[in-house]
Amino acid sequence: MPHNQDTTLVVSHPQTNGVNGIHLDPQAIPNSHKSAITDDGRRAFPTLEVPVLIIGGGPVGVFCGILLAKYGIRSTIVERHATRLGQPKAHAINPRSLEIFRQVGLDTDLLRSLGLSPADGDLVRFAASMTGTEYGNLPYERQWPETKEITPEPLFNMPQPVLEDYLYDVAMQCGMVTVWRGIEWLGSLCTDDEYEESCLWNQRTKRVTQIRSRYLLACDGANARSRERLGIPFSVVDGHSRAPAHHISIHFNANLRKLKSGTLWFIMSPKENGTFICYDRSSSWVYVMDYDPAVTPAETFTEQSCRSAIENAIGRKFEFDILDITFWSTSPRIADFYSSDAHPTAFLVGDAAHAFPPTGGLGINTGFADAHNLVTKTFAVESKWTDTPQKFLSCYGHERRPLAIANAVQSFINQQKLGKLREVIVEASGTDPQARVQNPEYREQIEDAIRDNVDHFDSIYLQIGYEYNDNLKGRLKSCRDFAPRCAPGARLPHGWIRRHGMTCSTLDLIDGDTFVLLVTCEFGTQDTAVHYLTARAVPVRIWRAGVDFLDLDGRWSGLMGLTNGESGILIRPDQHIVGRFKNLEETEIALRDYLHR
Repeated sequence: MPHNQDTTLVVSHPQTNGVNGIHLDPQAIPNSHKSAITDDGRRAFPTLEVPVLIIGGGPVGVFCGILLAKYGIRSTIVERHATRLGQPKAHAINPRSLEIFRQVGLDTDLLRSLGLSPADGDLVRFAASMTGTEYGNLPYERQWPETKEITPEPLFNMPQPVLEDYLYDVAMQCGMVTVWRGIEWLGSLCTDDEYEESCLWNQRTKRVTQIRSRYLLACDGANARSRERLGIPFSVVDGHSRAPAHHISIHFNANLRKLKSGTLWFIMSPKENGTFICYDRSSSWVYVMDYDPAVTPAETFTEQSCRSAIENAIGRKFEFDILDITFWSTSPRIADFYSSDAHPTAFLVGDAAHAFPPTGGLGINTGFADAHNLVTKTFAVESKWTDTPQKFLSCYGHERRPLAIANAVQSFINQQKLGKLREVIVEASGTDPQARVQNPEYREQIEDAIRDNVDHFDSIYLQIGYEYNDNLKGRLKSCRDFAPRCAPGARLPHGWIRRHGMTCSTLDLIDGDTFVLLVTCEFGTQDTAVHYLTARAVPVRIWRAGVDFLDLDGRWSGLMGLTNGESGILIRPDQHIVGRFKNLEETEIALRDYLHR
């Protein structure tokens, strides 16, 4: 891939402040003090060139940079905000995200230690206030050790800023990622050689610089400016309202360890409706309320009114400091496509491609899986494994978009069911929640409504059960229903194995650098090696069950059909299954078909 070596030194001595990442000096972009274009339309100076330009320095954008670095591909991230926006935002990192982190080599044990322990965050509570009547509770996702039967990395909770700090540290240490803050992407043109030529605005110098990239990854969030400029519509999911839901988030510092534990507290009463999100029981909390700006304008929410709302929702006096107040809105929207014919090497990733209601914690995790899918395909193209690179890259959108729709729909369903639960509780509770809840008739109504919300807090199918095929909609009955499958498009099922004297997951056999063929001892080859298949010499590593690794209890081998006979399972670099084959000849045909779609 063409690359101007000088651009890797553009930010050779960045200023950092830990939490907020990198601040760009005005001189960091060469010639940014000059106008990019002369009066007669000619370039005033040479255009910079980078392999990949990433718009947006949020967690998904930075993770794209880390993934690209794994494959030896340099990237430059441009972020228009000089400092990171303050609120904790997302909090649930699901199993598939963690499995992907694990494959890349990120320290998931360290991340887990920085998050909320299961003992502090294994429940969702529904109450009139944190110290008042509790209507009921539900388990919060699958965080306990038994979940390791289906994934090596159970979900856990951590504040998004903590995760961002970690990802930024990894990106800066790898030496392959450059981050420019205070730089705004204005737009791009696709050149005749299918490079993206972008214009960047330096907010300090008030000048424009041009930068040329082989790929452009738009990771600039739900309010992305990139979509319109790339000619990609952002449509409401069929059957859903165009009207957005409006929210206010109040980040505050308080030690609430004297209260019951819980990741989420849904406060529901005639006087107060809101949600507490616990990031750290001893210090960091967010209280989220819905509001209608047509009825209650944003300026109505003063610090004092927000303080009163929190006090009412807690139910008694606690000392706390309000750190930040943020207004935001959501609606289930999905990009009509993830890349356009006019910009074939520019792609939407993460929230730029899909916006979900926050109910379900699916947004950021969908973005990490987007990045994984796209970057592994980019690596295949750059490795010249395919004769049809553009068609192959377009499969990114074909595979990921249906899953985004499923996640958006489930998030909206979660939002609606919570609303119905609030209606039941407020109607049943009247002015005295304790008295009315003790009434058996109302109690049964409330318990039924709480049980109806169980899918909201257990979406394991959407996390690790999704498959890259055309039958997702037909197979999705409940997001809680998950049974591992050895099927084309499915994630390789997890099982515990012994390899080189150590216990690891079957997913650890797929390092992302090659295709992998898992075979029985009777398969048509008896050696453990990397075979180079197709005219493109695509590397395929072979692992023999019972020889190169040992299935500890035999259940995984039985599920995969690797107990006897001539059988092999071909796995993509992103850990999803291509199919089952009897010999290398069949495998080679299927591999060629997959890469030349």
